[in-house]
Amino acid sequence: MEIVYEKLIGKIDEYKGEMIEESKKIHDFSELAFNEHYSSEELEDVLEKYGFKVQRGVGSLPTAFKAVYKGKSDHPSIAFLAEYDALPGIGHGCGHNLIAPQSVFAAIALTKVLNDTYGTIVVMGTPAEETGGGKIILIEEGAFDDVDYSIMAHPASVNEVGRKGRAITGIYIEYFGKSAHSSAPEYGINALSAVINTFTAIDLMRQTLPEGISTNGIILEGGKADNIIPDYASCQFTVRASTRDDLLIALEKIKGVVKASEILTGARGVMKIEPIYAERYPNMIMELRYKKHMEFLGEQVRVASPVGKFGSSDIGNVSLKMPIIHSYFKINEVTVNAHSKEFTKSAISDNAFSGMIKSCKAIAMLGADLLLNKAFRENAYEEYEKEVKEKLKVNIL
Repeated sequence: MEIVYEKLIGKIDEYKGEMIEESKKIHDFSELAFNEHYSSEELEDVLEKYGFKVQRGVGSLPTAFKAVYKGKSDHPSIAFLAEYDALPGIGHGCGHNLIAPQSVFAAIALTKVLNDTYGTIVVMGTPAEETGGGKIILIEEGAFDDVDYSIMAHPASVNEVGRKGRAITGIYIEYFGKSAHSSAPEYGINALSAVINTFTAIDLMRQTLPEGISTNGIILEGGKADNIIPDYASCQFTVRASTRDDLLIALEKIKGVVKASEILTGARGVMKIEPIYAERYPNMIMELRYKKHMEFLGEQVRVASPVGKFGSSDIGNVSLKMPIIHSYFKINEVTVNAHSKEFTKSAISDNAFSGMIKSCKAIAMLGADLLLNKAFRENAYEEYEKEVKEKLKVNIL
């Protein structure tokens, strides 16, 4: 394998100028969820140039793509996941401009070094990670059905493997009442009272929710004038949980709160739930191999604590379906917070490009491990069956 690793490292060094250029282009455009037209087309063009068969637009998502390079067999099928959406008002404050080129050129390097091997190399363009759950939609529409393993690495302020993620969703609630003059409120139906009751009830029921549930809400609209009974009011909540199953329990209770608010106030409630981002199960067999490759490249890499205030991503939904990694590579210092303008600036720095290139080499080497080492990929899948499939089966029962 050492010879394969050396060839992959050399090939990625050949591509690093092009990789950096693509990262800068995506950073400059900073397209938001489901509107990443330039970014997806740019990546599609690169993959076609290097011999991939590219499906432009996948299922219902025009800015998703699936690029396939088939070797001597359909399986094993290894997918490198490319994210390229930005944040409103901030730009690439999560560094997706580094994720996409990294995944694209890791896959390209593999096709050049292992062009006659068994298996299939895929680059999956996954829009709308920040909001909208592009990967969730792609899973539901069958885009991942022929994929066996998924790989990606994310920029951060530390090199880290094995970090888990929490389940999350967003809730949008509207109440429709009846306006009236505030001097005769009995003739109206106060939609704002329904919103206020919703906040109060959610606060009161916290002790009845599964451990690890957290909610945060804001009032979006509560009326136009203080001498008018509001006939319309709305609010929005983020709900996080340790698992998707716990989140579903919380959602049922919140649905009950809306019904209770309707009874108490007479307002009609409408509740909309965003796609549920599932908890994340990193495959430690694969994560530790990424760690080993990064350390070979001169980086220090830590293993994440099994507990913590983890964020959320729709790759959690992919981790329910197959073994995945979602490792982290360092581009800045711990004083720089993700989802900030400072992170946006650092995502186009020399340090960011250096981290991206090293991580690209590490995920390409991991891809080679999965394609060429049957025992390694079987061990990874056995861990997935034990740590994910069996656990989920127990939760369902």
